[in-house]
Amino acid sequence: MFSNNDIYKNNTFENNGAGVAVMFSKKIKMYDNHFQYNWGSASYGLLLKEINDAEIIGNTFEENTIGINVEAPTESTIKIILSKETVGL
Repeated sequence: MFSNNDIYKNNTFENNGAGVAVMFSKKIKMYDNHFQYNWGSASYGLLLKEINDAEIIGNTFEENTIGINVEAPTESTIKIILSKETVGL
């Protein structure tokens, strides 16, 4: 949380109980990451909450409880690639 000017590129985030959360941050760039096998009652592949000026492009989501949850983004570009067996967006 509250971490600005970050770049996430070519990572694999897998087998997490909660997934990945990026919250209350500015100038975030996420390119070509893979979110997989993040399962649980409160788990996401990726949670984005109140981010500003973000580019989230080319990331894939496979077999997560919820692929991506986005809450209150501003001035952001988000392009999503979903793979099989992700329950929802």
